[in-house]
Amino acid sequence: MKTSSRIVCLVLAALPASLRAADYVTTVTNTPNLLGYWRFTPSTQANSSVNGYTGTFFGDAAVGAAGSGPALAVDPTNRRLTLDGTGDYVSTSLTGQISTQGSILGWYNFSALPSVTGRIFTIATESAVGDDFSLLITTDNRIRFYTDSGGNSASTNPVTDLNAWHFVAGTFSNTGTRSLYLDGVDVTSGSATSSHTLNNATFTIGEDTVFSGRTFQGGLDEIAVYNRQLSATEVSNIFASAGTVPEPGAISLILLGAIGFSASRTRRRSHAAQGSTSSATSA
Repeated sequence: MKTSSRIVCLVLAALPASLRAADYVTTVTNTPNLLGYWRFTPSTQANSSVNGYTGTFFGDAAVGAAGSGPALAVDPTNRRLTLDGTGDYVSTSLTGQISTQGSILGWYNFSALPSVTGRIFTIATESAVGDDFSLLITTDNRIRFYTDSGGNSASTNPVTDLNAWHFVAGTFSNTGTRSLYLDGVDVTSGSATSSHTLNNATFTIGEDTVFSGRTFQGGLDEIAVYNRQLSATEVSNIFASAGTVPEPGAISLILLGAIGFSASRTRRRSHAAQGSTSSATSA
C-alpha cells in the first residue's frame, strides 16, 4: 500500500501541463502582449513578475499576509497589495507603450465605499491630462474605465459589497470598442468618444499621481496591463482560470494505471517470494 501511495504521488507531481486546466497565473502570462504583471508576492514585492519593470511602495503600502488575496485554485495562500487609503500606492517603472489600444485587469477588495470616503478609488492608471488610461471607482460607487479626454465606460449598477474580491477588466481599441468587465462578464461596451494617443505617463497602482487624492482603500492584486485590446473570450478565460484545478478525468485514468501497475508489481514480488520459499523447502 505504501508503494502504491508513493507511485500515485510521483504521478501527480509529473502530470503534464497538457493534462491540466491552465491556472490563473499561466493564463495571464500566456495571453499575448502582456506588458506588466504585479502579483505582490514576498519574492516580487512591488515589482512586475514579467519584463523587468520595478515598483516602489509609497506610504504604508505593503504585501499582505498569506491568504489575504483572492483565493486562486492553485495558490490558496495568495497575497495582496494592502492599502489603507492615506496616500498608499505603488509607482512602477512602466511608462507609455499604450497607443491605440490596451487593457488593464486585476482584482479589487475595498474596505470602505468611495461614496462614504468622498473620493475616487484608483485601481490602476497611466494618466495624462486629456489622454487617460485609467481603471477606477468613482464616488457614485460605479467602476469606470477612461481611455481619452473624459470618455469612459461605466458599470450600470454601483458596487457596494465590502471585503469581497471581484475581478475587473477594461479593454479598448480606438478603431473598435471600449468594454468594462466585472467577474468575467461584459457589463458595458461602446465606441470610444475620442482617440487615445501614446504618452509617457507612469503606470501607478492604487493612486493617480496626475489627479492626486484618488487613493484606494482595501486590497488590490494580480494587476496586469496589455498594449492590446483583449477579447471578451480572453477576459472570460482569465477570470475562469482562477478557479481551475487539474482535470479529474485525466487524473483518474493516470491514477488507475498507477495503482494497477503497483498492484501488478506487488503480485509479482509475492509470487517470486513464494517460489523462493518452495525451492528452499525442496532443498
